[in-house]
Amino acid sequence: DRVELVFRPDNGRVNAISTYGDGVIIAVSNGTILLCKGSACDTLYSDTTWLRSPISAMVVDHTGVLYAATYGAGISVLSKSGEKRIWTGNGLPDDHVNDICLLPDGSVAVATDQGVAKCRDGDVIQTFSEAQGAPDNLILSVASAGDGRVWSGSDKAGAFLWDPLKANDTLLLAIGAGNGAVRGILAQQDLLWTATTSAGPVLYDVE
Repeated sequence: DRVELVFRPDNGRVNAISTYGDGVIIAVSNGTILLCKGSACDTLYSDTTWLRSPISAMVVDHTGVLYAATYGAGISVLSKSGEKRIWTGNGLPDDHVNDICLLPDGSVAVATDQGVAKCRDGDVIQTFSEAQGAPDNLILSVASAGDGRVWSGSDKAGAFLWDPLKANDTLLLAIGAGNGAVRGILAQQDLLWTATTSAGPVLYDVE
């Protein structure tokens, strides 16, 4: 197999990676986001805020808008028309964001230290925390269920399924509370993969 080193950061490490059109974007801890096509990389965005509050995850929506989740400064929403910020000042549960995923309607689900949120066009639409019935506030990972519902991986309560499409915030299912923190989560039709700190990878049939 061929292995090729694309680049080695001069000052920093890679914090997050995501697809971006026909290329890949890479967030480096020196406060830059690089756009790489093949082995050629150029600076796409740079912000000193990301030095203090590193990017933890990134996702690009269907229109090319980039959501860069940070641990400490909320979410940077970056597009050709400019930059917006989603943070506690406009409704985000917490500025410490651990993960982000794209939903079918073009919105994003956001995992924060104080609950999960749904955002669109730079605005917070809904939030879901222990106050609304979530089993845990510290959300470490999120994944789209493919139909508008959101899987969330928590620190102490395993994984749970939230339906933001309901009139009232609705907890549909909670599983795996004894397997440790869910650091990663992936939904594939009726299967749910969780990456846990105590039990390793755990697969659930959630049909």
